[in-house]
Amino acid sequence: MTPSSPAADSEYTVRSPGTSGEGAVRKLAVFVTHGMGQQVPFATLDAVFERLRRLEPFASARPEAETVRLGGQQMQRLVLRLPSLGREIHFYEGYWAPLTEGEVTLRDISRFLLRAGVNGILNSTTSFSRWIFGRWQSYDIPVRTWAYLVVALATIASLALMNAVVGVVSAARASLGQTPPAWLSDALFCWASAARRRSTPGAAWCSSP
Repeated sequence: MTPSSPAADSEYTVRSPGTSGEGAVRKLAVFVTHGMGQQVPFATLDAVFERLRRLEPFASARPEAETVRLGGQQMQRLVLRLPSLGREIHFYEGYWAPLTEGEVTLRDISRFLLRAGVNGILNSTTSFSRWIFGRWQSYDIPVRTWAYLVVALATIASLALMNAVVGVVSAARASLGQTPPAWLSDALFCWASAARRRSTPGAAWCSSP
């Protein structure tokens, strides 16, 4: 048997277990939550980076926009690499609006609006302060604000009353069966049914045979 020819020499980079090719680079994650009405991907992250780039060492950093999947959820992030500090920062943005979808009821909304309107009317005779231009500034509340709140509360109350009337009319019609009183006419029941369905097809209930 003839000995096999020696294999060509190969070079490998051998690292210690637990280390990566980035050496001492430390990774940091920053989670940014969206505010009301800010559901455009990367919009909030861009605003955060535009603010950071005014400071060193972020001024010379070039962010990388990525869409990643973590834990089965797709997320947007910006990656900033800062070799001078040995840092790699991942900025993630999250959306809170889907968490409330289907969880808020009409009763919750009505209670919130009524409480906000009542508190606004009670506080309309005072002034409010805010921190601006390096100091607290007080502002008077115009009288028209009180009038606007009263009109808004009256509108909400009328909608709640209309909804209650619809429920009473429908329940009365169902319980009395074929012998309803004169005031509980077909036209009134038709209006109540259409209002409950919030659509015009309910008007078909009023059509004569």
